[in-house]
Amino acid sequence: MEKLKNLLARLKKNLDLTIMIVPNNGTKIRRFHIDKFLTACFFYTFAVLAIGIYSAGLFSAVDYTTMSGEDITRINQLNERIISLTVELEGLKESNRNLRSAILLADSGAFGKSVSPPVKRIKKTNSEGNIYKIFNKFLENFKEIQQESYYFIKPAEGFISRGFNPEKGHFGIDIVLKTGNPVYSAGNGYVVYSDYSPEDGYMIIINHSDEFVTLYKHCSATLKRARENIRQGEIIALSGNTGESTGPHLHFEIWKKGVPQDPKEYLFNN
Repeated sequence: MEKLKNLLARLKKNLDLTIMIVPNNGTKIRRFHIDKFLTACFFYTFAVLAIGIYSAGLFSAVDYTTMSGEDITRINQLNERIISLTVELEGLKESNRNLRSAILLADSGAFGKSVSPPVKRIKKTNSEGNIYKIFNKFLENFKEIQQESYYFIKPAEGFISRGFNPEKGHFGIDIVLKTGNPVYSAGNGYVVYSDYSPEDGYMIIINHSDEFVTLYKHCSATLKRARENIRQGEIIALSGNTGESTGPHLHFEIWKKGVPQDPKEYLFNN
């Protein structure tokens, strides 16, 4: 105990100092005792720290309390929508990549599939002459079709509202029909693309023999998947009005070796 008293007395003696502040203009001199000065500095520092901690807590509380539950719910909904749109955008990108790949790989050996015999183009008959010659010519064409056991048929029941016009960018024919009507495969083959694109809506691309490809656009639904084998006359989709379409119809195209063909030149029952 005695040692503690001696230590305190020594500290008090060492701290028995006075600080003098002398202004340059020689005005009133200010004196501060060291213990009072240190006490003032301590309380000032403590007050600044206390105010700073209180302000930080106040602002932090304001950040959390200024938003209502409705605002938080709205923000969560926006976040979910952004995520959904991002996923949908990635899906569209993948669909476009698949479409480009399908067009590039649409040949008889692209997936190692066996396809039907070559497509036989139907010969046009001359309207001139007697009925016997016309009928005889039709029978000859029909026999050729039977021998080949393959030909294109009209993919849907309906009237053709717009014909083949590649000069104006119309590479097929438009068949008008109600939404939900069946769409049939025009020939034997296998599906190389079955998906949605913003421009063509739900679309199916079928690869046939002899480097023929048929396209069925603006459907309301596709019923077949890529790489499925398809028989002629099999239902592959339902008609619709998806994509950039002006009304319910089926846009049908025939391509050969990467060149669009007039479907009327190949359809047996147009």
